[in-house]
Amino acid sequence: MTHADLLAGHDVMDRLARCLLDVTRDRVSQADTACIMLRRLAIQVRDHLAREDPMIRAIAAAAGGTRHGPIADLSIEDFVAFSDLWSLYVYRWDRPHVARDWTLFGDETDVVVGQLLGRILREATILYPLALHHGVIAAGR
Repeated sequence: MTHADLLAGHDVMDRLARCLLDVTRDRVSQADTACIMLRRLAIQVRDHLAREDPMIRAIAAAAGGTRHGPIADLSIEDFVAFSDLWSLYVYRWDRPHVARDWTLFGDETDVVVGQLLGRILREATILYPLALHHGVIAAGR
């Protein structure tokens, strides 16, 4: 896994997340479309988190005892909190629930996807440069 690979994954998640937000901000229910988009996004996020977990732990190990240690430790806490939030969100919003409560789904999607987009930004600007600095990932292409 390289820095370039991680950023490419971010591009895919960012695009899917923004499309989901566009759909859920429509006052007219588009439950089928939203569920398809959520499923696609959920697969990308799941795969990304699975690749990222060992990387974050490697960063924490490499950064331990350095000035970067607290940032690495905070990254692990952030990873765990977001993973839990994301899992609950995806589990809760299946097709019948989305159709039944479109407005609440849209509101919750704004919050959770907003956190995903914030996490993507933090990874790109803080976590990945830290991983490069400590030799946990290579630059790539």
